[in-house]
Amino acid sequence: MSRLVSVRRVAKAAAFASCVLLRVAVGQQPPHTRPWWTTNLRLGWEGEVASVRLRPFLGFNNLFNRSYVGSVVINGSNRRYYEPAPGRNVFIGFSVGAGE
Repeated sequence: MSRLVSVRRVAKAAAFASCVLLRVAVGQQPPHTRPWWTTNLRLGWEGEVASVRLRPFLGFNNLFNRSYVGSVVINGSNRRYYEPAPGRNVFIGFSVGAGE
């Protein structure tokens, strides 16, 4: 005897976020960071398979692989004010639930 697994209550989701920073002061004198922007994207699906809730997702941080400042060290020594941010990265995940 075979049993057909049905998918119910399907919903799709997408999140798009963009961050823009014009400049950050890094010391007491004129040094500032250069302007930068980055974009993140997350795609997901939500549904129910055989009474189990599933929410898999896929995300991209720094979608366009821009170089930008990840953090700033205020009044850093030897004019080392900036710490680079990571390049493009991808992540996947899921959430599983049961019952109501």
